[in-house]
Amino acid sequence: MNASSISGTSTYAATDRASGITTLYQSTSSIAKDDPNVAMLANVSYTTQIARSAKEQEAFDYTVALTHRQQPMEQANTSLDTIERRLGAIQKSIASERPGLQKAGWDFTVADGQLKVTGNASASDKAWLENKLNNDVILRLAANAYVDAAVSYLETSDENPAYHGVNGFSGSPMSYDFKHVKSQFEDLPGFKDIFDTLHKRYNNPSNTGILDPGAYRGADSLEYLGSLLK
Repeated sequence: MNASSISGTSTYAATDRASGITTLYQSTSSIAKDDPNVAMLANVSYTTQIARSAKEQEAFDYTVALTHRQQPMEQANTSLDTIERRLGAIQKSIASERPGLQKAGWDFTVADGQLKVTGNASASDKAWLENKLNNDVILRLAANAYVDAAVSYLETSDENPAYHGVNGFSGSPMSYDFKHVKSQFEDLPGFKDIFDTLHKRYNNPSNTGILDPGAYRGADSLEYLGSLLK
């Protein structure tokens, strides 16, 4: 399945290729081994025939979830790279056209596939910013791809079982059992907040996080989102 068959237009498919983003398509199968996004581990048994103790089932679910999450972690990382690059160019344009908006304290998220501006900007300024952001199709596709990755990584499903663990960003115990991740994402601060939070993490010498994020930025951002979800 390609992006054009999802959106009904070849524009998205062409822009997908231009942006270097591979959009995540979540399998609807209820069996983990049928999910094309799951990288199967050779030493993991996926049969439902084995009777497991509660502790064994918890360990099994944890392993299945971690295996499933590899692809969305990579997609989140690629999406953030694209968003950061496109946003940097847009902010330069905004500084030239509407310098007053640089200090307006705005952010943006995704709602119904469109980029939605949040924060302290006025209604008219938000409308102007939303038009500016949504006109960048590559930015919009990257933001939607990131949300798809967040849903796959965080939302509980047969392929992504709930489990209790330690949040990779906060270091606090957490139950990984989330529903309605996409709608919850709409109410979170936004992408600029994600970048600011990660920047502080990697540039604070007293922080125990990875100072050189490498390819871990996507995973860290998703763990950060997990710490904000209900």
